[in-house]
Amino acid sequence: MMPSTGPVVLTGATSGIGKATAACLLANGADVIAIGRDAERCRAVEMELGLRYPDRTLDFVVADLATTGAVRRAAADVAGLMQEDWENRLNGLSALINNAALVSTWRMLTDEGYEQQFAVNHLAGFLLTKELQPLLERGVPGRVVTVSSGSHRHTAINWRDPMLSRGYTSLRAYRQSKLANVLFTTEFNRRYAQTTGVRAYAFDPGLVRTDIGCKSSSGIEHLVWRLRSRSRGASPPELPAQHLAALAINPDLPHSEALYRVLGRVGVADRAGRDPISGSRLWALSEQLCGEPELVRS
Repeated sequence: MMPSTGPVVLTGATSGIGKATAACLLANGADVIAIGRDAERCRAVEMELGLRYPDRTLDFVVADLATTGAVRRAAADVAGLMQEDWENRLNGLSALINNAALVSTWRMLTDEGYEQQFAVNHLAGFLLTKELQPLLERGVPGRVVTVSSGSHRHTAINWRDPMLSRGYTSLRAYRQSKLANVLFTTEFNRRYAQTTGVRAYAFDPGLVRTDIGCKSSSGIEHLVWRLRSRSRGASPPELPAQHLAALAINPDLPHSEALYRVLGRVGVADRAGRDPISGSRLWALSEQLCGEPELVRS
């Protein structure tokens, strides 16, 4: 794998797949601007990986991506780090990896009144991509990789009630957000791939041994997530991290126009994730949510 020419921005970088991906990117010659919400954990990972890869640059931006204001501030901080390095500013960003995600048993709202899984798992990546797009357009290879899931299949966006004010369940919210990831990827490519050269991908890591489903869950849901993550078929985070890093920075990506990847293989997204009408509709909704939150609170 050849190194990228500019840094890679990576969200959710302090644990699980994110931390393993940061290590893999550094090992393959890429510099990384990582985003995490806990300052202490950011410092710990920065110190640990800095000692392992002293010849590479790893910078952390501390941000809780649950609100649009925080996402915009994180993007400004990324741009500031690029501005400090003249070479990076000229090269742009090689890639943005939207990895941050959460699962919650309870219906929780952000300060803007948005259902938290939809806000963190989808809106944060949507807005961060838009904010960093000028830097991505100057980068090589110039990619946006969003970590989705096979959970996007056989579900739908609740257009009448996207914040799930009625009938909320953790799995329903999670599956909706993962479908949104795929629709975002499809629509981004339709709008920008040909004109800007930036290409988006949705990455399915498979069943992974992480605690994503255990951090904000309880009862039977906590037990199910725990059993799934520790089942025989679950892989350590280092395995999907290798494929995720390659998808972000490998300039010789085979089948480069295939937007859905399952580990290192080309996959086929669910039909709902490839629907251009839904993609356009979600894009318009996301722009509204990121611009005028007071109009859509529920």
